[in-house]
Amino acid sequence: MKWCNIYLLHSFASVVKGVDIDIFQIADNYDLIKDAPIEIHTITSEYVIKSGERSYALDDVLPYPIFAANATYTFGGEDRPLPEPRLFYKRAGDETVLLSKDRGGAAEGVRIYSEEGDLRVAYEKVSEGRFADIDSGSIDYA
Repeated sequence: MKWCNIYLLHSFASVVKGVDIDIFQIADNYDLIKDAPIEIHTITSEYVIKSGERSYALDDVLPYPIFAANATYTFGGEDRPLPEPRLFYKRAGDETVLLSKDRGGAAEGVRIYSEEGDLRVAYEKVSEGRFADIDSGSIDYA
């Protein structure tokens, strides 16, 4: 599968032809400022996402250790198995990749953090297999 990087200004396009993405809906969902560029990426069939010159394989991520080793879960007075993990991570050089998945196991979001914990890249799922790079500088906080 080829990389799909689409750059859009949401004031000029509402629906991208051939791509099931509503740019105005993305802008509304994330409170983006007018004319904020929106970059759309895909995860390849090899489960890789690309950010600039870097690419990140997502197939060898590990469950994020949310629960302690001896954690238990009780609901309605009955012991239950712990919920299946939906947050995964891996180290990629000096970066940490966090991958969140839906209940079916499909990718929902990808975040790349520096060694110091600064968010470098955040991708949010906007349609099946497509992710928007949501830049914090593009959010309208007013």
